[in-house]
Amino acid sequence: MSKKEFDEVFTNPNKKKPQELESVIEPEKVEAPTEEPKKETEWEKYFKDLNEKYGEKVREVGQKAEYILPIMNGDGNIKKVTFSRKRPSVKELRLIAAKQKEYDEKPKKEVSLFEAEELASLYLEFAQMLLINSSTGKPITKDEFESQDWGFIRSVVDNCLLKSLVGSTG
Repeated sequence: MSKKEFDEVFTNPNKKKPQELESVIEPEKVEAPTEEPKKETEWEKYFKDLNEKYGEKVREVGQKAEYILPIMNGDGNIKKVTFSRKRPSVKELRLIAAKQKEYDEKPKKEVSLFEAEELASLYLEFAQMLLINSSTGKPITKDEFESQDWGFIRSVVDNCLLKSLVGSTG
């Protein structure tokens, strides 16, 4: 028995003609998978808060054209020294970018004193390229840099970097 003969003898009463099928077929409704929002851990929230506060500090520092840094002399007295931002050349900006890339590509442990030392050394290099003692006309020295509160000097250097990247004249 051929297929034609079979179809003629055994017809399905529910079978519809092709033109009828088009009107009946509806696209299958697929619901997007619902992902529950990821809950922030206490540590993630804490670090997020710290980063937001640090961003505010950089903005606050950025409102100034010069930076007054407390420098401790050898005798323990503190002298306030004014530093201004040196506008880097394109060559210096490329050097900064290369140093940043080199640092970023090094394997790191999340929290480590060695990592803190590496970061402080990188920031010292950046500070020496970007911060000029207003009275001497010379870059910040290692001793001047290392006598600073880390959070403050880092925000000053970050601000100088940001201004340099966007080409700010302030």
